[in-house]
Formats: sequence, C-alpha cells, structure tokens
Amino acid sequence: IISDAGDASITVQRALRYLVGNGVPQDSNRAYSLLSKAIKDNENDTLAWYYLGCGYECGLEPNLSKAEECYRKAMEQGHSPAAARLGMILIQLDGKEEARTIFKEALKNNDMVGAYGIGLLEELGGNNSEAIEYYSIAAEMGYAPAQNSIGCMYAEGKQGDMSDVEKAAQWFELAVEQNLLEAMTNLGMILTSSNYSKDYSKRGMELLHDAAEKGELNASEILKEMEQKKLRDQRMQRVQASKGHSNNVKQNNGGELVSAFLRGLDLGGIASYAKGKFTGDERD
Repeated sequence: IISDAGDASITVQRALRYLVGNGVPQDSNRAYSLLSKAIKDNENDTLAWYYLGCGYECGLEPNLSKAEECYRKAMEQGHSPAAARLGMILIQLDGKEEARTIFKEALKNNDMVGAYGIGLLEELGGNNSEAIEYYSIAAEMGYAPAQNSIGCMYAEGKQGDMSDVEKAAQWFELAVEQNLLEAMTNLGMILTSSNYSKDYSKRGMELLHDAAEKGELNASEILKEMEQKKLRDQRMQRVQASKGHSNNVKQNNGGELVSAFLRGLDLGGIASYAKGKFTGDERD
C-alpha cells in the first residue's frame, strides 16, 4: 500500500501516522482531516488522494464508495497502485468487468497486483487453472496475497482432485515470512489440525496468537472456538471417566481443518504502516 510514501508531503506523512497510530494515538478522523487539507492545498496531490482512499478502504471506519472515489482521482493522474486498488474495490462493489480492464492494464506495466487481481477474478469465476496461472505470476514477484491465495487453493482442493495441505502450508509459509495476517491464520489452522503432530501444533498456536494480537479477527475467533472445544472435550473426558471408559477417550486440543481459508482482498498491507515503513518500496 505504501509504495511511494517516502515521496509524500509532510502533511500526508503525518496523516499516515494518525491513520495507524504510528508514534501517535490512532485517530482516523485526524488522518482524514490532514489528507483533506493536503488535497485542498493541492487538488492534484496524487498521494493524498491515494492514501485517503487507503484510509477509507482499510481504516477503522471503511467506506468503499469513498475509497473508490479517491482511487479514481489518483488513477486519473497516472498513479498505478491506485488503479490496482480501485480494481480490488470494484470486485467488492460488483464491478468485475471494469476491474478486469484495470488489472489487465496494470499487468501490462508489470504490476503484480494486476496479475493477482486477474487471478482473483478467475477464481471467483470458477476457472481454477487460470487463477493459479495469474496468481503464480504475482507470487513469483513476491506478492504475499498471491502466495496466500495459492495456498488456499491447494488447501481447498482447487488445484487437483483433493486437498494438499503440505503444498498449502509451503505457500502459506512464504506469505507468513512477509507478515501477511491471513496467511498466519491459515497456516495456524493447518498446523493445529489433526493432520499434524503436536510439534507442529505448538507453532500453529503461536501463529494464531500472533495474528490475533495484530488484529486478525478470524484468528481470535478460531482461538475462542478451540478453547471452547477443549473445555467440551475435558467435560466429556470427565463424564467418560466417571463411567469407567476413560481409556477410550482421545482428546484433541488442536483445531480441525476448515473448508474456507482466508483470502482477504489484499488488505494485509495496512499492517506495514504500523511498523513505520515510510521508505518508499513497501507494496505488501
């Protein structure tokens, strides 16, 4: 998301810090106010339009219609990251055909989000082979959401006749290395499933807790469900023990593999703000 924040004005830089609470209390209203001021001072401030769009897309109070408007303003001034993110917004607003056009244009410019976006559209249309082809282009360019999506397709059995959790885990791992929260949750789910040993389960739990602490709500819900299951199993074990059948009870503290893994429409990049990476090359 913050591919060119290093070139932003001082006002925009301050706004970004308020947007994510980087060194200051998080205050989306203050951030939006500063970005609006930058635009008022210079209506052609591409980065102000772009980051205002990011705020409306990924902030505390998302507003996709406003995000679309801001990204269009930035795209009209030739800002390619804004064009790619507009495509993601359009997918959610049922504008898939326009999104495809935008992604194709982005791909011509070697934009990995363009390849990822086409892959996402192909997967949504049930064209799994084509989806993998485009995801792979973006994944080879190091794009974490694409790596995560390939992992999802292997885990859900969309690449081949059946689920391949080993390959899924390998792809999730690549995205985890880039701190993509959805990938942390997905890999955590796999490693805590009954398909893996307790050694893997420990790391899986660490990933789920890490993702939850960083604000990934699905990870929090999974941990809550796992704790509830653990309590149910313990109660059942006590009941069985009272009936003399404790040796027949197998307790499973891990989570069962679920059928729907987390994609996220490339929203994980907002996390890079919080680390203070305003240096110009972050596209996660």
